[in-house]
Amino acid sequence: MAFDGLLFLRSKTLPLHNKLEQLGVFARITHPQVNILDYQKLLCIMQQFYCSAKLELPLFKINQKYKNLYRNRLAALNADLKTLNCAPPCTQQSYFQSKLLFKSDYYLLGILYATEGSTLGGQIIERHCKKVLGAQIEGAHNYLSHLTTLSQGHWREILQLLQRNLLDQNTAEQAISGANSAFSLLEILATEK
Repeated sequence: MAFDGLLFLRSKTLPLHNKLEQLGVFARITHPQVNILDYQKLLCIMQQFYCSAKLELPLFKINQKYKNLYRNRLAALNADLKTLNCAPPCTQQSYFQSKLLFKSDYYLLGILYATEGSTLGGQIIERHCKKVLGAQIEGAHNYLSHLTTLSQGHWREILQLLQRNLLDQNTAEQAISGANSAFSLLEILATEK
């Protein structure tokens, strides 16, 4: 039986992903009692995440295989936070930088898997927050709208890229390390006071 690197990646990153969904604002954002402070906190966490990633993830553009696969959402987050009058500056130092110094393309593919895989969750969160918060977030859902407008073709392209490249346990483990780095950063940001 051939090694299924994508299935292996999914199974090994699922525990940390599930843990993340149970933390703080990530757990509250889809509750019926979600409030504007939860929404603002979510946007602040994601802004800090993309600030941390912005120095490294453009490396995808250097490699023609990965060109245009990573979608930087920092501008949309900054616009939303400004609309909500709570635009903190990007202060997070690069979390991935030291980890990327000697890492492979497979590690970057894992980060791509974790960041771009958020589109399905973004669709659920956008619908729910618009329904519950309504006018409170009017004009401040560019980030979530950006997630929901990504085509299924974009995500399929990423999955196909992973299937073509994760051919053995070694390459898959490197991708798992990258994905778990992204999930770990979100966990750190979600638990900060």
